Amino acid sequence: LSGNDALPSSDSSDYDGFNNLAEFALGTNPTQADAGSQISVDIVTEGGSNYLQLVYKRRSDFTELGLSYLLYEFPDLIESNASISMPDHTSVVPSGGGYEEVSNRYSMNGQPKFVRLMIAQD
Repeated sequence: LSGNDALPSSDSSDYDGFNNLAEFALGTNPTQADAGSQISVDIVTEGGSNYLQLVYKRRSDFTELGLSYLLYEFPDLIESNASISMPDHTSVVPSGGGYEEVSNRYSMNGQPKFVRLMIAQD
């Protein structure tokens, strides 16, 4: 990548909705529309309870690189009412190649919620 295509905020090489910073943080190729392949959302059942599970890859060295992976929660699709998300359960396991898999579970009991992963760099 070169010129404006190389900027962290650019998505002009593959137009997959993920900027270059997110592609770097998730371990995808900024010239291929593959970023969505590193995030999955499923409904899982454990102990008789249903959970929304959001799984994504993050760099193992994210702290040293000044990267932050924040989950924001919304009661509806109006982002002005966002708050930092507090999953009911989070687990992290190594996935190889300098990345780890982060799994966040949200109870499906109670009020509906929308969750968004935001990636930033200091």
